[in-house]
Amino acid sequence: MNFDRVDKAISKPKQVAARKRFRQIMLELGTRENNEHVGSGIGGNPSQLFALMSFSHELVSSTITTIDINGGTIRWSKEWLENSSSKAIRHELDAKLPIPKYTPLELIRQDPQFNRGPNVENWAIYLFACNLCESLAAQLDRGDETNVKATALALSGFPSDVCLMSIRKYIQIERLVRHNLDEHPDFGKILTNINRAVD
Repeated sequence: MNFDRVDKAISKPKQVAARKRFRQIMLELGTRENNEHVGSGIGGNPSQLFALMSFSHELVSSTITTIDINGGTIRWSKEWLENSSSKAIRHELDAKLPIPKYTPLELIRQDPQFNRGPNVENWAIYLFACNLCESLAAQLDRGDETNVKATALALSGFPSDVCLMSIRKYIQIERLVRHNLDEHPDFGKILTNINRAVD
């Protein structure tokens, strides 16, 4: 996920820094709900991330805004992102978009606040990545590693948060370890990029 619109008054270096911060927060949301070892230490909230995928995200220059949700658009203050801790950002996000951890994704898909969002097509992208990972998981369970490279190359075109959620949900850590996917030249790149971004 990335910003759909950026205030032209924000310098390029500040845009890059804000995008990196935004990406870190989104990736943290995609981790396990009880993962206290990354970012804010609050743990992930994939349900909230799934809802956020449906919104249009804008980076604005404002010293009075934190996160402003208006219809299907979320405006993020560059100054606030720049000067706030991960924990503060997560708490503010929870206050502005309160979605409890472990909320079934189907409930979010049925909610008009989200399913009519301008970027709801991102859900189809996520579900497609899930299908790829589910298929690979079934093959790995049969001892078939033929499609590891093809799946990795396909996933490399998806946003990092989508890769993280789909891999975590379907491939899972046990298969990653059992089949040494972290050492695979293509699959390992995806995992390395996610680890670097979320730390």
